[in-house]
Amino acid sequence: MLGFLPQKRDFRWLYWGIAYLIVVWGCLVLNRYIVLGSSLEIVMMLRLMLLAGIIAGIVNLAGYLGARWIWLGSTLGIACGLMLMMINASNNTGWEDLVSFLSFLMLSACGIGAGIIVECLVALVKLTRR
Repeated sequence: MLGFLPQKRDFRWLYWGIAYLIVVWGCLVLNRYIVLGSSLEIVMMLRLMLLAGIIAGIVNLAGYLGARWIWLGSTLGIACGLMLMMINASNNTGWEDLVSFLSFLMLSACGIGAGIIVECLVALVKLTRR
């Protein structure tokens, strides 16, 4: 099912990580400056890039080490979190910017947790088949 992903300890995970960083950073910048309508600040853009780099690094490190189900779960959680963040931020009446970011973090954490659970279940099934 996860045949489109590189194998464990493959150099191509670096390219996946860079693409992941660009996509997550782009979504965060889009939310901040287009959806929320904030003024353009280079320092904030660099902070968002740092956040996207940390997220991309953790998720793709899991994939590089062979935990591809964790990668898939966290990617789905992050994607859903980014979508919910943009939906929540669109009503900008005061608290929506904070609530939208917290919803992004919550769904990202749920995706990582779901990926860990699935990875453990897959490992348990492989272990019992031996």
